[in-house]
Amino acid sequence: MIYEYDLLPEPLVKNILDFYDFTDFVSGNMSGPKNKSVKNNVEMKTDEHYYAVRDMTYAHLVKSFELKDILNMRKISTPIFSKYEEGMFYEFHNDHYIINGCRTDYSCTIFLSDPSEYEGGELEIIFGNQSLKYKLTPGKAVLYPTGLTHKVHEVTKGTRKVICFWMESAIADPSVRTILADLTTSWYKYKDTLLDEMPEIYDILLKTKFHLQRQFGNYEGLT
Repeated sequence: MIYEYDLLPEPLVKNILDFYDFTDFVSGNMSGPKNKSVKNNVEMKTDEHYYAVRDMTYAHLVKSFELKDILNMRKISTPIFSKYEEGMFYEFHNDHYIINGCRTDYSCTIFLSDPSEYEGGELEIIFGNQSLKYKLTPGKAVLYPTGLTHKVHEVTKGTRKVICFWMESAIADPSVRTILADLTTSWYKYKDTLLDEMPEIYDILLKTKFHLQRQFGNYEGLT
């Protein structure tokens, strides 16, 4: 499944974008293919500014309801603060199975630039026989199974600014992971109605969620 969530609030997005104005950027080939005909972008240099913006972003992500409760986050990789200026792109590719010691169950792109500020730059994901394109508003994110082939279309005007990171779920089995995400999403959406009108169904769904997490999850070391 592919998920869209509002992951970062507007004040934090603005704070992160401030760092884009005064922090140095280096070739994106440092974290991917060395061939610029495949990957052509720039990424925030790893210095004291990077660590400051990384820490403020990470502090928010690890508390995310959607990541923790819906997708059963176990750990996330070090984020990449990326910038695509005019003429930059990233051709179709697949992400590595492990990044920064994190098994890559989900790939995530958080959009920072308003879509009106740049042309092109869509994230395209191949899902079965579908080609899905994303160009979301600031703070909104798309998360998708890391095995899916994807690309970033060439930016033809303006600048595309995004954060990319990878997430390991506590649920290793992808089928169970999807079932549990669907179940948890539905339970949270209807739990108040169920509790008022069908408390026995409320209890069954919650018990089923806990059984799946207990049987298939690895929550060792988490609190």
